[in-house]
Amino acid sequence: MTYATLLTWEIFLDAIGFGCCVLTVLYLMKMKRKTGSKQLRTGATRSEDAAPFTASPIDLPADMPFGGVLASIKNNRNKGEERQGGAANDPYDEVRRLLDLGMGSKQIASRIKIPQCEIELIASLRQIH
Repeated sequence: MTYATLLTWEIFLDAIGFGCCVLTVLYLMKMKRKTGSKQLRTGATRSEDAAPFTASPIDLPADMPFGGVLASIKNNRNKGEERQGGAANDPYDEVRRLLDLGMGSKQIASRIKIPQCEIELIASLRQIH
């Protein structure tokens, strides 16, 4: 009798699971159909069909952390063009020079008044290149 009861519950729970799966598939088909008709009405297209992806640089305010590093990178990209302010006014050129001399990031940070994390970033980026 116990075996028959367990078998009945197993069949009952299997039927409920199968019913839930069927309802889920029907719901997903309905949502897909609803989304497809909405795109047809609005004339929306998939992003893959649109123009190819183009990357553009992000301009961050200079008061944000690492804002000066970004400005220095932009200056280095424009080496062929004349830089405004020159190397003497760029503290990041001074950081690179002091790193070449072998000074530590803590010493450079106290000397130039730049956060130590920015100096460590410059040092690690130089090691990559």
